[in-house]
Amino acid sequence: MIQASPERNLERSPLFILLKKPKRYYSRKEKVKSNLDEIFKAAIDDMNMSTCSSSLLQCKNASDRYYDDIRKDDTLLAFLIQSTLAANSKMTMPNIKLQSSDDEIFDTDVQIAKCSGTIKTMLEDCGMEDGDNAVVPLLNVNSAILRKVLHWANFHKDDPQPTEDDENKEKRTDDISSWDADFLKVDQGTLFELILAANYLDIKALLDVTCKTVANMIKGKTPEEIRKTFNIKNDFTAAEEEQVRKENEWCEEK
Repeated sequence: MIQASPERNLERSPLFILLKKPKRYYSRKEKVKSNLDEIFKAAIDDMNMSTCSSSLLQCKNASDRYYDDIRKDDTLLAFLIQSTLAANSKMTMPNIKLQSSDDEIFDTDVQIAKCSGTIKTMLEDCGMEDGDNAVVPLLNVNSAILRKVLHWANFHKDDPQPTEDDENKEKRTDDISSWDADFLKVDQGTLFELILAANYLDIKALLDVTCKTVANMIKGKTPEEIRKTFNIKNDFTAAEEEQVRKENEWCEEK
């Protein structure tokens, strides 16, 4: 049997074909791909959009990989692209404006704002949910604190909602996440304002984690140490202090 020479085998290899004879083997595919690119750009122009969502980009990337199989379906592809653009524009959540007590406006995604039970109730009761120009006044929260609250809410926007079993569990103070612990490394004034804001805005998760932080600051300290930590002036007389101790002996550790 006559065997082909190594040179002949090399010429038949796919790598040799792609390197030495590109035009012959894939110029037709490049032309099809170019046509799809033009359809893609035209579809975006028709929708008057300069950017598209990641899902649409994935759709285009998939079409690029398989353009040789669907080159006869250019019209269908253009229709799918336009439909995806239209669907994405409808799925975009509206923003609302939150106004702090010092009149600063925060343009906020509705779903992030709704982590606040207070804001959610205001939107639903006042029919402001779908209004692009809706302004929600928050008279008890200044801009610096509101900015931090929104930062926290944006990070936790995908957290699962607490169940009834979670509400009934014994409260702990050692389960604060590392992100929340870093977030709450603030001065005492800011920490207590965050507690007040979380209570006013009805954000239970933020209220829990801020209160746990304060509890950890108190844990294991004597009354004198607690006063020093929080700069609390002792206005009790010696007799009043003794009376308070006697009345609360039941809660002291034995």
